[in-house]
Amino acid sequence: MKYYKDSKEGFYQLNDDAEPNKSWLPISKSEYDALNIQPLPTKEQENAPIITKLAEIDIKSIRAIREYIASKADAPQFTKDLDAQAAAERAKLKK
Repeated sequence: MKYYKDSKEGFYQLNDDAEPNKSWLPISKSEYDALNIQPLPTKEQENAPIITKLAEIDIKSIRAIREYIASKADAPQFTKDLDAQAAAERAKLKK
């Protein structure tokens, strides 16, 4: 692995593929390591908190949708039963 500092932009990079241009100044591995540059987070790492929040919203939405459907006169019986079961379980919660 080759280590470079870009003298124009001031950023550091590792590069094995590209041919260094005139602004790239070679630096040693120890110089690069001393900079303690952390890798950029992956898309998965950046998206994880958003996905968690979406899951929370989905869970809350399910309850709201179930309660709405169960409140209708022509709601399927299983929906009414599930809503009654959920209400019974919520009643058991310590207050």
